Amino acid sequence: MKNITLKLDDATVEWVRVLADTQRTSVSRLVADMIAERMRADQRYEAAHRHFRSRAIRALTRPGDLPTSRESLHDRARLR
Repeated sequence: MKNITLKLDDATVEWVRVLADTQRTSVSRLVADMIAERMRADQRYEAAHRHFRSRAIRALTRPGDLPTSRESLHDRARLR
């Protein structure tokens, strides 16, 4: 494990110390966990994006169907 140095303003330092205290952990562990969670979230997003892009493109209509008119798509008479 490597050490890093962060420069934070006083208000941020106070906030992170209080947060670490309420979670009964150190500031170092709290920040490391936050960064690790962000990294996992980014990795999950990238995996989902790759999965989405790998799927075949499917048409929403059958060949020969006429496109739906804008008016029928936005018809709200049945909601009145």
